Amino acid sequence: MTVATAAVTAARTKPCVKPSRVSPDLPITWLVNVVQYVLHGAAEETRAERLDAEETGRVVTATVRSILAG
Repeated sequence: MTVATAAVTAARTKPCVKPSRVSPDLPITWLVNVVQYVLHGAAEETRAERLDAEETGRVVTATVRSILAG
């Protein structure tokens, strides 16, 4: 992923991460980066066939929700 693409992804992700939904002591930028790491990891696991492509969306959604649940 290029720096420009990462910036676009971060800009799209940031509004979804609201301070009221997470620990106030965790910076929003950190949480946005964590979501990006999860997306990259899921893509790599899918490419390596360790994660079924049809399950990737569900797994990413469950993981991100658990992270943001605080």
